[in-house]
Amino acid sequence: MQGMGILFQVHEPFWTLTLPPGVERNPLNYSCAPNQATPDYVAAHGIRDFVAYGFLCCFDAVDPDSFSMWNMVQREDVQWLRENFLRVLEKLLLNFYAGIVTPETKEADFDHGQWAESLNIGNGDEGDDEELMIQWAPGPCDGHALSLVLSYSLLKGEGHGGDDEVIWITFDAFTDRAAVKAAIEEARKINGIQSGSLEEEWAEMID
Repeated sequence: MQGMGILFQVHEPFWTLTLPPGVERNPLNYSCAPNQATPDYVAAHGIRDFVAYGFLCCFDAVDPDSFSMWNMVQREDVQWLRENFLRVLEKLLLNFYAGIVTPETKEADFDHGQWAESLNIGNGDEGDDEELMIQWAPGPCDGHALSLVLSYSLLKGEGHGGDDEVIWITFDAFTDRAAVKAAIEEARKINGIQSGSLEEEWAEMID
């Protein structure tokens, strides 16, 4: 997969000599001790660490060192990937608190049309040689943790977009509902993308 596309389609490229203002690789300061493992290996026990790692995944998903279509990434694409991550996580949380998502929930129980959030890189309809969809969606539950999956789907062109990334968080991390809501709000404020308010839904779950 060449990843060249038609360059004039990228009106505001993300990858320039400097990153767009306010966009950092690790804005929530995720860190992992040398004797510990990241959430793609061992489920996170804290909501803020999980969100911080999810934000890292969004940035690295379009890194030029591993992503062949890096030159097609638009200015706000990383922010939208992060917002999509938050939307899927927030839906999972609210449905967990409502008793709909449980430790016994299977990946097949999630209708991606309702649960997944995606971002397209390139636009085949406008003449780009390649188009790729990057998607966040719920993954499997294993009894004590649930997962989110970051996946790539090539819509036009040849080659392989990238390997799926599955990250895990324990159900115990959701115990303090006010802290969970605060972590989502902090991340969304730092990311700078305004989303539809779910205040009423959160109020029902916290009260």
